[in-house]
Amino acid sequence: MLPRLVGEKKAKELIFTGELISAQEALSLGLVNRIVPKEHLRKTVEELIAKLKSKSPAILKLAKLSINKSLETPLSVGLSSEIDFFAICCGTEDQKEGAKAFLEKRNPIYKGR
Repeated sequence: MLPRLVGEKKAKELIFTGELISAQEALSLGLVNRIVPKEHLRKTVEELIAKLKSKSPAILKLAKLSINKSLETPLSVGLSSEIDFFAICCGTEDQKEGAKAFLEKRNPIYKGR
């Protein structure tokens, strides 16, 4: 997995040397999404959880499946799968609720279907 994230040469350097890297380097390599001070960690995590909980569980599941599929297959297969997952998303109750809520200028109430 590491070579996919940071490239072959950097992965070999990290694995062969076993050297620790700084949080800033991990961020620049794309190994972490963000760096926060320890005293803000809980608040940052809670904010991320709140964002995720405001989204449709069904759509998040399909998005995760689509991303994973794209990493496991050639580009053409991944793109084709993405189209299929998008079509499935458009048929969910949550997608309809999201569109309706947007038009009614209110927060959606997702049910995971």
